[in-house]
Amino acid sequence: MRKLTVLVACLGLSVAVAGCGGGKRDHEAVMEDMVAAMEEFADTLGKIQSKEDVEKYKDDLEAISKKMETLQKEATALGDPPKDLDKKLKEKFSKRMAAAMGNLMGAMMGMPEDVRNEIDKMDIMKSTPAPAGGPPSPE
Repeated sequence: MRKLTVLVACLGLSVAVAGCGGGKRDHEAVMEDMVAAMEEFADTLGKIQSKEDVEKYKDDLEAISKKMETLQKEATALGDPPKDLDKKLKEKFSKRMAAAMGNLMGAMMGMPEDVRNEIDKMDIMKSTPAPAGGPPSPE
């Protein structure tokens, strides 16, 4: 349970700093993909209610986790957005991000403890690094 709780927190922080962070795409595109991945992760977790489900969705969870790791690297490579863009991104994505975090927590808390323990054994944390720096400051 503890590892899964930390994962949910890391996912939330990853989304929060995705607006700050790779490559040839812009901040908004990366943030959109990060929020979508977080929503997909929550939806997948919501389908898991048994140890058999853990096995059934294991590859999906690992793939989403890997996608989020890639997005986080892309976000980090972009660097901080200008303040006006940072504000725009917060306005655009804050409700979806909060809903996704709520869905993640709801899915996690709705699972039987033995199922959460099975997910913890997957060690998907290694594919979802904690973001550097922390969430952007509200302004």
